Parts: sequence; C-alpha cells; structure tokens
Amino acid sequence: MILLISIIINLVGNPIPKEISNIQYVGIIVGIIIGIITIISVCIALGNFKGKYTEKIKHLEGDISQNIKPDIRTIDDKINNQVLPALNEIGKGVSFLTGKMEGINLTKSSSPLVLNEKGEKILKDSGIDKIIDNNYSDILAKVKSKNPANAYLAQEIIKDVVKKLINDTNLKNVIEIGAFNCGSDIDTVLFVGAIYIRDEILTELNLFPKDIDTFDTSKSK
Repeated sequence: MILLISIIINLVGNPIPKEISNIQYVGIIVGIIIGIITIISVCIALGNFKGKYTEKIKHLEGDISQNIKPDIRTIDDKINNQVLPALNEIGKGVSFLTGKMEGINLTKSSSPLVLNEKGEKILKDSGIDKIIDNNYSDILAKVKSKNPANAYLAQEIIKDVVKKLINDTNLKNVIEIGAFNCGSDIDTVLFVGAIYIRDEILTELNLFPKDIDTFDTSKSK
C-alpha cells in the first residue's frame, strides 16, 4: 500500500508523459486509489474476521468448561459409583458359579464334599495344606467369631475365611506361587484348602459334617 501511495505522489508531482492523455492519466490515478481502498477494505475485513474468530474460540472454550467438562465428570462419577460396583457384583456371581463348578470337579460325588484325587493333588502341589496348618488357630478363631448356627453355615464361613487368606500380605505371594506350581487358579486352591480344614473345624465347633446337607437350602428336600 505504501508503494501505491508513493506511485501516486510521483505521478502527481511529475509532468504527464506526452504519450498518455489526460483522461488516461486520471484513470491510472483513480485505479491506483481504488486499489488502495480495496487493500484497506481487505485489511479491515481480515481484522474483523480475526476478531470474530477469536470470539468464537473463546465461546467454544467457555462451552467446554461449562458444559462438556461437567458432563465428563458426571460420566466418570457414574462409572465409579454405578458401573464398577455392578461389575464387581457380576464378578462375585461368576466367582460363586466357578466355585460351584470347581466343587464338582475337585470333590467326590458324595455328600458332604470330600476332595477327590484331583483335589488332593492340588492340595499337596500348591502347598495350601501347609499354609492352612500354619494358620489354623487364626482361621478357627475367625470362624468361631461368626458363631455359625449349623454345619452348613460353618462350612460356608470356613470357605469365606480361607478365601480371604489371599488378602494377607504375608501369605499372598506364597499362595500365588502355589497356584502357579500346581497349574490352577487362586480361588480353586483356596477352595481346596477350605474343604481340607472343614471337618476339623466342625469338630471344634461341636458340629458334624453329615449335617451339612440338612441345612443346605439350595438342595431339594
């Protein structure tokens, strides 16, 4: 634009060339002026566009902060408060069914449950029998604290107490290694351990294994 203004000044300050008529000369100057005005208009338009674009960006940032971020937090809260607990409950159900299936695979077809050959092998190869023996007093105390009313409830409490041995930081590693060594999973190893110790604890509670089915409401009478 400065160049165009300089050209106009030079044209006005110098004599009109002979080969250019007055009308042509005026036309050139007018054309240059129109060019300058056009450039100025474009610059103004670009400035306005930039301003509007900046405002839109700010508006978009505001929408993200006010609307999208709260929605994300809401979704996150729902995942933590609803979805994850639901998945946890599903996991418990799967674990329960797995335990039932393992009971079929690891025990003889007798009642109450007695470890079969496969169950006995897992018991020895995993070393869970030694872990149970070494923690017998603690397991017994926890079962007694629940004061089971009958043999079936006592059996279920024993299974629960033994299952929670995995939460003991002093036992977790050795249980995991034992499960790996016998080619089984932790829940199965702990189930075997619970059946292994059940009758001994029932005796301590003056309860009898033969009465387990009597109080098992899941079995038809």
